[in-house]
Amino acid sequence: QHFGLIHERQMFRTGGILIQRNSPEEQKWVQGYPHNRVFPLDSIAKQVRLSGLYYPPNDTSYNVPVVYEDDHFAIVNKPAGMIVFSNRHDGHGQHALKEALPFVLTKPKPNTLDVLRRPQPVHKLDKATCGLLIVAKTQPALLNLSNQFRERKVKKSYTALVNGIPRINDVISLEEARALNVDATSDVPSVAAQSSDAGADNTESSSTWNLIDDPLAGQTSVTVWRTIKSCRSINAQDGYLTLVDLKPKTGRFHQLRRHMAWVCECPIVGDNHYDGGLFKGDALALRRNGLLLCSYKVTLEHPYYNTPAGREELDHTLTEKDGQIPFIWDYTDDKPTLLVSAEIEIPEKFQTMMDEEELYYATK
Repeated sequence: QHFGLIHERQMFRTGGILIQRNSPEEQKWVQGYPHNRVFPLDSIAKQVRLSGLYYPPNDTSYNVPVVYEDDHFAIVNKPAGMIVFSNRHDGHGQHALKEALPFVLTKPKPNTLDVLRRPQPVHKLDKATCGLLIVAKTQPALLNLSNQFRERKVKKSYTALVNGIPRINDVISLEEARALNVDATSDVPSVAAQSSDAGADNTESSSTWNLIDDPLAGQTSVTVWRTIKSCRSINAQDGYLTLVDLKPKTGRFHQLRRHMAWVCECPIVGDNHYDGGLFKGDALALRRNGLLLCSYKVTLEHPYYNTPAGREELDHTLTEKDGQIPFIWDYTDDKPTLLVSAEIEIPEKFQTMMDEEELYYATK
């Protein structure tokens, strides 16, 4: 192929030209630059993107459970310690969640329109945060889900263990919390129902919530939260660890971590950025299980089955399966909306931490 000078320079800038030297000391391909001299028997190659989809056979070495999946999007359970997106210089490479997705998800059916070459995460979770993450598999789904996040239609729920007794903010009713378009209910996360002698159960106050409306970096930031239960701890400030249920309306950088640390004055256990170290009880001793923050539930509109073409396909699916589908119908508007709601159990390390701290407190 023959390229113009501008095209050649662009390929050099984007790393599209590779050189392999004809010498025993240098057998690997290296990126080429305009100033490189080419010697006899050197090999020159141009990198091109292969056509088609990239869905290799499933690789069980990736510990990324799939909670929900269809041909258009998926919801996966991101483990703590795995970064969502990698960049050229961070060194994570194939250990990033985005790189693992083709190995854990299923290739869409051949008649699916505008399939992405690789599944694409729609939002981010911090590296230390575990829980549910939404992934798009088609271009229309990516656009629809991105718009839902922009319009704050996606309802997210988190559970966190915080260091101390949270300072009470504006108290609102269950109806007022729901009016903020967050997933406020009278139910409690599954960890509150686990059998344990540790902790005082505060589920009787589940009909009231607390509101944090405190800007971060000049942007509106709203979090609705409530206390689930607490336990005694010799390492915690005020002598207590508290399990809280968090419903963010907005999604600012480190919003939940900063709201709990700065507004409620109770940083999340294991948060080495905001826990205060030795100034918040013995926060260093509470870092042994990592950051105790989990995204345990998400509710969103289906990105395809609410479109005219998707609704027609859904009617055919309902006929085949006699109406048995794992979705939720929302009848608040004139036209019913199909919702997808996924929920996972809270990791065992939350209850383990509370049990250990309660036992250690009782023996002192």
